[in-house]
Amino acid sequence: MRIILTTLLVVSAVWLSGCGTPYQREGLTGGFNDYKLQQDVYRITFRGNALIDLETVQDYTLLRAAELTSENGYRYFIVLEGGSRLKHHTVTTPASATTYGTFSPYGGHYHGYTQFHGGQTYHFEKPRVNLVIRCLKEKPKESAQLVYNATEVAFGVRTRYGIKQPPISFVGPSLDSMELDSIKTETLAPPPDNLTDEEKLMWEHIFAPDQSIIELTEEEAAFLHRVVTADTNAE
Repeated sequence: MRIILTTLLVVSAVWLSGCGTPYQREGLTGGFNDYKLQQDVYRITFRGNALIDLETVQDYTLLRAAELTSENGYRYFIVLEGGSRLKHHTVTTPASATTYGTFSPYGGHYHGYTQFHGGQTYHFEKPRVNLVIRCLKEKPKESAQLVYNATEVAFGVRTRYGIKQPPISFVGPSLDSMELDSIKTETLAPPPDNLTDEEKLMWEHIFAPDQSIIELTEEEAAFLHRVVTADTNAE
């Protein structure tokens, strides 16, 4: 009975909130978990609640894969193993019956009725996605598997779902908001026209509007230094 009541409380909380699982580390309403299997291989799991669809969970899992890739100093990743499924749940609320009645001592008349409560059955599905990825420093010239660009994947998924850039925790040189604004508005305004598509994504990542402080990866620091140097030399 305790298990049923606990499940009902969780289900009720989810339905009353009316919100699908957000992009977050796993909590009461679901989210992602990840851990390292070996030096460059990671397993990622994302569990959704009953108010999020499978496609969104798949995208969120790819986003986490892209974040792990960048956080650990890599640029690309491939999927070694992948799977998704819908976990079916059925919950039936406890049933009860209450009888009410009145008895008249005059004539021995009795009137009664019974009310029934509960006994409803709810069916719902929770999507779950698992990935095992290998991170890569460089893009292979030939590969039988799809090679994902971590920067492009992260930018694409965040843009589609309106997910803000999280606080940066990479190991590398730091720039505060004043330094970022100075570089952006004084040295490199407008942004260079000769950037590749990948460099444009990196630029947008470094100078995200809601970013007040950022710790750059080695790749980003080298890119920023190269562009600043090229712009200064051009003057």
